Amino acid sequence: MNLQTILITGGTGKLGKCFATHFAKNGWRVIFTSTNEERATEFIKSFSNGENIKFIISDLSKPNSSDLLIQKINKEGIEINHLINNARTLDSLRVNQDGFSQRDNLLKEYIMHVVVPYELSINIFQSQKESLKTIINIGSQYGSVAVNPSLYEGDLTKAPIQYGLAKSALHLSLIHISEPTRPY
Repeated sequence: MNLQTILITGGTGKLGKCFATHFAKNGWRVIFTSTNEERATEFIKSFSNGENIKFIISDLSKPNSSDLLIQKINKEGIEINHLINNARTLDSLRVNQDGFSQRDNLLKEYIMHVVVPYELSINIFQSQKESLKTIINIGSQYGSVAVNPSLYEGDLTKAPIQYGLAKSALHLSLIHISEPTRPY
């Protein structure tokens, strides 16, 4: 049997835990990233000894972090067959009292949701062309439609625009990659 290995970034978040649990319980080898060793260790404890799951501490919001992550993976001899780009940070979702975002937070969100998945995908592909089979980038409905503030309690500070902008850019980059180039 050929054991499939999946790398899930942001493995201790809400979706990351669901993905990791699903694949581990179905016999896959799961490698996930987290910025928090304590949360990652606690999450691993929820599995019986039968699952093949491990974590790598990696702060993907830092420059060169995808290079360092791939170096760790390659050093350990891990072949990645599938990648789920799921990591995120809540640090860049700050807005002022009027709901406006600072330029720095807009850029950080774009880097985390567009640049990091691109870098990680390219780095894995370049170092493991024969192994990598699929790449999944986690989008959001807010990449396609505007946030409806009435769905959330409180004011506009609960629905920062930078999240939707970054996810929209991710959606557009996927369309660009998946469709052949055609003259306009």
